[in-house]
Amino acid sequence: MPDVKSTNKSLAELQKEFTSYIRNPDDVAIPKNMPKRISIYKELLYNNILGLLENAFPVLHSVLAANEWGYFVKNFFAHHHSVTPIFYKIPAEFVDYLLALKFSYEKSWIFELAHFEYLELKIELQDGRILWNKINVNGDLLKEKPAVTPFMELAKYHFAVDEINEDFFPKQPHTNPIYFVIYRDLADKVDYLEINDFSARLIQLLCTKKLTGKQTLELIIEESNHTNYEMIVTHGKKLIEEFKDLGIILGTYK
Repeated sequence: MPDVKSTNKSLAELQKEFTSYIRNPDDVAIPKNMPKRISIYKELLYNNILGLLENAFPVLHSVLAANEWGYFVKNFFAHHHSVTPIFYKIPAEFVDYLLALKFSYEKSWIFELAHFEYLELKIELQDGRILWNKINVNGDLLKEKPAVTPFMELAKYHFAVDEINEDFFPKQPHTNPIYFVIYRDLADKVDYLEINDFSARLIQLLCTKKLTGKQTLELIIEESNHTNYEMIVTHGKKLIEEFKDLGIILGTYK
């Protein structure tokens, strides 16, 4: 940056000119008296963001045309005002940026895929620990309150985001929503599971920590006006046990 004493501009004004040029050199002229070496910083910062986003969204990067991916990254770098200075949180900002673009319904798979990849990254990097002293790993999953892992996210999409790759692009959204639970298992491996609306509602209610397994299933029966009580409870119990085997449910709260 030029010496503040050599201009009539305030430090804040000089900083604004500097950052505006760094973020958008194609449309913003290089400030006067700015050292030529500033181009090094411009390239360094952009390449850091580019590399971070390519690593965070490998599938999205691979399926988009190079010019389309480049447009999204350059436009994000130039115009999106992040609310956090923390570098590893930039992928979340990129998802917010894509959401704000308001894609057509047919192209909204771009945002949905980015969101799906971000959730995988978020859960992988999520801090915290499981308070095993408050959990009974052998508790009764129907009579007691099941404990859902804190390393888990529920997501609902209109496209089969897990099937998108370089050879497959969705042409139309699904008629019904597709639900996923993305989680980190007890071996710290991030995985996901496509589930139906019943399973999604089951996990959603269990996350409130207010109901036993049986009470949760009874509430779902009430909400759906289902008449076969025994069938739903039997099916629901099996689902809860399967979620426990996967590490989505850890046991019951003591």
